[in-house]
Amino acid sequence: MRLSFIPQRLQGIKIPPMIYFAKLGLIISLWVVLAVGFFTSALAGYVEWITALIILAGSLLGVQLGVYATKYVTGMKIRVLFAMLVFVVAVSVSLKQMNMPTISSYLVMSAACALCLAILLPLGKNLLHRTTS
Repeated sequence: MRLSFIPQRLQGIKIPPMIYFAKLGLIISLWVVLAVGFFTSALAGYVEWITALIILAGSLLGVQLGVYATKYVTGMKIRVLFAMLVFVVAVSVSLKQMNMPTISSYLVMSAACALCLAILLPLGKNLLHRTTS
């Protein structure tokens, strides 16, 4: 079977991990499959662009703040706090399964706020100390 130009070019991209379709004798990169799936979904209208842009803006701000915060908060403390947050989310999912969605939502939001405060308070303290010195 002869491939047209676009499938031939896509099959020529060899970025691991590779997927092998035995019946077709086709080898293609997983990244190509994901990219084609993403663009197909986006063109079909399955992407909420406003939500995606809000998440993008929040992550850009969060990354900058996180880089700055790691100068004042140890990596181990951040890892422990995020591990605790994952545990709280697991408890929250369990509560949601037991038909307690309100408690579940409050639990996750309060844990996330506590995590933010635990990282931002030392950052603010060090910034205040630095400006007064």
